[in-house]
Amino acid sequence: MRNKIVNRRYGKATRLEVPAAQLRLDAFGFKPVKRRNDREHGKTDEDSRTGAQDAALATFCDGEFKSRVQSILQLEDGNSSTYYISNAPVKLQWRGGSLVSPCSGQTVTLWIIGLLQRVKMAHVDGSPVSRVTVTIEPARSSDLAAAHILTRRHSHALAVHNHLDAGGDLPDLTIGAWSMADVGTGSGAKVVPFEAVYDARNVYSTNRADMPQLRGTDLKPGDVDLVEATVSQSMITGNQLGQPVTWVAVLELARVQLLKRDT
Repeated sequence: MRNKIVNRRYGKATRLEVPAAQLRLDAFGFKPVKRRNDREHGKTDEDSRTGAQDAALATFCDGEFKSRVQSILQLEDGNSSTYYISNAPVKLQWRGGSLVSPCSGQTVTLWIIGLLQRVKMAHVDGSPVSRVTVTIEPARSSDLAAAHILTRRHSHALAVHNHLDAGGDLPDLTIGAWSMADVGTGSGAKVVPFEAVYDARNVYSTNRADMPQLRGTDLKPGDVDLVEATVSQSMITGNQLGQPVTWVAVLELARVQLLKRDT
């Protein structure tokens, strides 16, 4: 099967068709940038060796799909402030409640590939939930650590991330988003289905409209998904009267793209 990619980065639609094994980031509309200094990204030589030798990736995928995944793992595009989670720069700053690039001022978007463990998109009766969540096991243990370290680094209340200091196993990533919209009736925001879910198994496009859209309830545990997230501030109020309000950094769900399903 051949994969279709539509590149609209430069305002001109160029449709490419290449085998999945040959999918590269330049075809996605991104240009990988080689880091001059891994230490600027908070990474050490040991971290790099761990990522390269991580057995989790070998069991996670194989064949042509593994080649596709490895291409995505390289994503580091400063022009669009889009990074794979383990390639995110250390020097980011808050603006309007979101992490942005200090150079461009753009909101940072993080990509994470993982095995879907749990998903909450609707109630038992099928009605949408106000806060949707997906829980994934990242493809590599180093990606999981990178996500927890990033949120701790940019949090005001570091104590809430003490699981990183306790030496225990890191929890899987739970990423959520409020799914509310003003329907214009004057009654305020209404809960609506989360619609940023796409089928990228056969088609990947930088223009989301060119990919088949899925319902959030179509996602299943065991799927291999590409999750796109931003980082926002979540307020935490103190337990005692007069105690100052603090906040933590959380991953905010932007899009989910289905990459593979075994059945």
